[in-house]
Amino acid sequence: MIQDLFSRSRQKFNLVIMKLISTCLSLLLISTSVCASTPSNNTTPIIDSLLRYNTSILDAVHAFKGICFGDFNAEEGTQRFNKSIAVQGNFVSNSFHVNSNATSIVCSANATSMMDFGLVVAGTLNTVNTTVNGAISSLSSTGSITDGCFSNITVDFDSLHREALNISQFFAQQKPNMVIRDGGFLSDGQFLGSTNQDYYVYTFNKCAVDTCVMPSYLYSSPEQIFHGGNWTGPYNTDYPKDKPIVFNIPVLTDTVFNMSTANPAAGLEGANILYNIYPVLTSGAYDVNGHVVWLRNTTEAINGFMLAPSTYVIENNKGGFTDNLMTARYLSVVDVNAMFNSTSAYPDIVHANSTIAGNSSAAVNTSGITSSSAKK
Repeated sequence: MIQDLFSRSRQKFNLVIMKLISTCLSLLLISTSVCASTPSNNTTPIIDSLLRYNTSILDAVHAFKGICFGDFNAEEGTQRFNKSIAVQGNFVSNSFHVNSNATSIVCSANATSMMDFGLVVAGTLNTVNTTVNGAISSLSSTGSITDGCFSNITVDFDSLHREALNISQFFAQQKPNMVIRDGGFLSDGQFLGSTNQDYYVYTFNKCAVDTCVMPSYLYSSPEQIFHGGNWTGPYNTDYPKDKPIVFNIPVLTDTVFNMSTANPAAGLEGANILYNIYPVLTSGAYDVNGHVVWLRNTTEAINGFMLAPSTYVIENNKGGFTDNLMTARYLSVVDVNAMFNSTSAYPDIVHANSTIAGNSSAAVNTSGITSSSAKK
């Protein structure tokens, strides 16, 4: 009997140890993602240690500030994407500049390091009068590149997408330890007993049913910060920035998240922040098969790591993303509002035209790869 008790105790101990190891690895990977916008020559010890285990994945995150798992389309007149881009689908642009902020890349047809590439496209490269700062990798191309040189490199998009989804789901499961109340009042969330977490977690957009995965008092209010308010930061105090910040933004599957506040990042200057935009069911539970649309309809730039592997990102020609963007699909337009007033130019989201009033949600086709009927 003593042996049986010892055996059971040992099994429980091993199980606890395995859970702790799994949690620690997850936290390490999370810390990497939160800090991935930092240049590789300023990496933290945590990132340096992870490079030994996930070299190809972390190298890609460091090298490409924009990673798109579907098609990347830039409407004529949108001018530029300031950072390097890796695209799993097709890339379409007209009079566009890629990686315009880079100043030290020497373009070479013999480039072998991901850091030397300004643009990698696994699908078809279809460009007109497009400039790329750095090397270009594409198996198929049409149109013209006015600057840049072609070389070859492989990016493991499938592994990147899998890891991005895992990290997104992990964050989505974390209970918030910070809450922005109605009116912009910031609560420290100590009632959760989670102040020893390694990051500050905010979760927005409470679900509309009685069976939500979290009680309503744990959700932050999105109205002023995201939905057209005159947001200048929390009303009563500054954001704490001594730890990384996570903004969980669940969005009902097949609907539109219209980020229309002029400067939702007000007060977050200098913060290590990750935006986690992900699809959910009506209960608020993560929808692993869902997709959503995120309209970046702001006028000011947003800093931080944008983790949106199941999200179709559409942004206007003002403001922008200053750091990393991971998305299922991307479209840059001159005027988001004019796009939604159109009845024919964007048939993949035309169903949203009659219902996207103000900040409402609307049913759309949000899959990562453009259908044959949709505009490229």
